[in-house]
Amino acid sequence: MNELADKVAIITGGGYGIGKQIALKYGAAGAKVVIAARSVEPMKQTCAELERLGARAIQVSTDVSKEADCARMAAETIKAFGRIDILVNNAGISGPTKRITDMSLAEWQETIDIDLTGTWLATRAVLPAMDKQRAGNVINISSG
Repeated sequence: MNELADKVAIITGGGYGIGKQIALKYGAAGAKVVIAARSVEPMKQTCAELERLGARAIQVSTDVSKEADCARMAAETIKAFGRIDILVNNAGISGPTKRITDMSLAEWQETIDIDLTGTWLATRAVLPAMDKQRAGNVINISSG
Protein backbone atom coordinates (compact mmCIF):
# COMPACT_ATOMS: atom_id res chain seq x y z
CA MET A 1 0.00 0.00 0.00
CA ASN A 2 1.52 3.28 -1.11
CA GLU A 3 -1.27 5.76 -0.60
CA LEU A 4 1.25 8.21 0.89
CA ALA A 5 3.93 7.72 -1.78
CA ASP A 6 5.85 10.94 -2.45
CA LYS A 7 4.39 12.57 0.69
CA VAL A 8 6.58 13.94 3.47
CA ALA A 9 5.25 13.73 7.01
CA ILE A 10 6.61 15.26 10.20
CA ILE A 11 5.53 13.51 13.39
CA THR A 12 6.24 15.45 16.58
CA GLY A 13 6.69 13.20 19.58
CA GLY A 14 7.25 10.36 17.13
CA GLY A 15 9.76 8.40 19.14
CA TYR A 16 7.30 6.27 21.06
CA GLY A 17 3.63 5.68 21.82
CA ILE A 18 0.96 7.00 19.49
CA GLY A 19 3.46 9.08 17.52
CA LYS A 20 5.68 6.09 16.82
CA GLN A 21 2.73 4.03 15.62
CA ILE A 22 1.60 6.85 13.32
CA ALA A 23 5.14 7.14 11.95
CA LEU A 24 5.34 3.41 11.26
CA LYS A 25 1.95 3.37 9.52
CA TYR A 26 2.86 6.40 7.41
CA GLY A 27 6.20 4.84 6.48
CA ALA A 28 4.49 1.58 5.54
CA ALA A 29 2.10 3.61 3.37
CA GLY A 30 5.03 5.10 1.45
CA ALA A 31 5.61 8.43 3.20
CA LYS A 32 9.03 9.89 3.88
CA VAL A 33 8.97 10.44 7.64
CA VAL A 34 10.58 13.03 9.89
CA ILE A 35 10.62 12.18 13.59
CA ALA A 36 10.79 15.36 15.68
CA ALA A 37 11.15 14.94 19.43
CA ARG A 38 13.26 15.68 22.49
CA SER A 39 14.13 12.06 23.29
CA VAL A 40 17.02 11.05 21.03
CA GLU A 41 17.19 7.28 21.59
CA PRO A 42 13.47 6.63 20.89
CA MET A 43 13.80 8.74 17.71
CA LYS A 44 16.77 6.66 16.57
CA GLN A 45 14.87 3.43 17.23
CA THR A 46 11.79 4.62 15.33
CA CYS A 47 13.93 5.73 12.37
CA ALA A 48 15.67 2.34 12.34
CA GLU A 49 12.30 0.56 12.31
CA LEU A 50 11.12 2.78 9.48
CA GLU A 51 14.24 2.03 7.47
CA ARG A 52 13.69 -1.72 8.02
CA LEU A 53 10.24 -1.20 6.48
CA GLY A 54 11.92 0.40 3.46
CA ALA A 55 10.82 3.93 4.37
CA ARG A 56 13.08 6.94 4.21
CA ALA A 57 13.28 8.63 7.60
CA ILE A 58 15.28 11.25 9.47
CA GLN A 59 15.24 12.51 13.02
CA VAL A 60 15.38 16.13 14.12
CA SER A 61 15.91 16.91 17.80
CA THR A 62 13.04 19.27 18.52
CA ASP A 63 11.53 20.84 21.61
CA VAL A 64 8.23 22.09 20.22
CA SER A 65 8.01 24.72 22.95
CA LYS A 66 11.00 26.49 21.36
CA GLU A 67 10.43 28.60 18.25
CA ALA A 68 13.97 28.06 16.91
CA ASP A 69 13.63 24.27 17.22
CA CYS A 70 10.38 24.29 15.24
CA ALA A 71 11.94 26.48 12.55
CA ARG A 72 14.92 24.09 12.35
CA MET A 73 12.52 21.11 12.17
CA ALA A 74 10.83 22.61 9.10
CA ALA A 75 14.14 23.66 7.50
CA GLU A 76 15.74 20.23 8.00
CA THR A 77 12.66 18.57 6.49
CA ILE A 78 12.83 20.81 3.40
CA LYS A 79 16.59 20.21 3.15
CA ALA A 80 16.18 16.43 3.30
CA PHE A 81 13.00 15.94 1.27
CA GLY A 82 12.18 19.21 -0.51
CA ARG A 83 8.64 19.60 0.83
CA ILE A 84 6.28 19.15 3.78
CA ASP A 85 2.91 17.54 3.12
CA ILE A 86 1.75 16.46 6.58
CA LEU A 87 2.40 17.67 10.11
CA VAL A 88 1.14 15.48 12.94
CA ASN A 89 1.21 17.54 16.13
CA ASN A 90 1.52 14.66 18.58
CA ALA A 91 4.13 15.92 21.07
CA GLY A 92 2.72 16.49 24.50
CA ILE A 93 3.11 15.92 28.20
CA SER A 94 0.50 15.03 30.78
CA GLY A 95 1.76 17.72 33.11
CA PRO A 96 1.73 17.55 36.88
CA THR A 97 -0.63 15.01 38.40
CA LYS A 98 -1.49 16.87 41.56
CA ARG A 99 -4.01 19.33 42.86
CA ILE A 100 -3.83 22.75 41.24
CA THR A 101 -3.17 24.29 44.67
CA ASP A 102 -0.01 22.16 44.92
CA MET A 103 1.16 22.96 41.38
CA SER A 104 3.68 25.67 40.67
CA LEU A 105 3.20 28.20 37.91
CA ALA A 106 6.37 26.82 36.27
CA GLU A 107 4.85 23.31 36.14
CA TRP A 108 1.65 24.68 34.63
CA GLN A 109 3.55 26.83 32.14
CA GLU A 110 5.68 23.90 30.92
CA THR A 111 2.52 21.94 30.12
CA ILE A 112 0.95 24.87 28.26
CA ASP A 113 4.20 25.61 26.41
CA ILE A 114 4.52 22.06 25.08
CA ASP A 115 0.88 21.03 24.62
CA LEU A 116 -0.59 24.26 23.25
CA THR A 117 2.13 26.69 22.23
CA GLY A 118 4.16 23.82 20.76
CA THR A 119 1.29 22.88 18.46
CA TRP A 120 1.03 26.51 17.34
CA LEU A 121 4.79 26.91 16.83
CA ALA A 122 5.16 23.68 14.85
CA THR A 123 2.19 24.56 12.66
CA ARG A 124 3.45 28.07 12.07
CA ALA A 125 6.87 26.68 11.08
CA VAL A 126 5.51 24.36 8.36
CA LEU A 127 2.82 26.63 6.89
CA PRO A 128 5.14 28.63 4.59
CA ALA A 129 6.16 25.39 2.83
CA MET A 130 2.56 24.23 2.60
CA ASP A 131 1.45 27.64 1.33
CA LYS A 132 4.15 27.55 -1.35
CA GLN A 133 2.95 24.08 -2.41
CA ARG A 134 -0.68 25.21 -2.13
CA ALA A 135 -1.32 21.96 -0.25
CA GLY A 136 -0.73 20.29 3.09
CA ASN A 137 -2.43 18.77 6.10
CA VAL A 138 -2.01 19.50 9.80
CA ILE A 139 -3.31 16.87 12.21
CA ASN A 140 -3.58 17.70 15.92
CA ILE A 141 -3.58 14.81 18.39
CA SER A 142 -5.10 15.15 21.83
CA SER A 143 -5.37 12.44 24.44
CA GLY A 144 -5.94 12.08 28.11
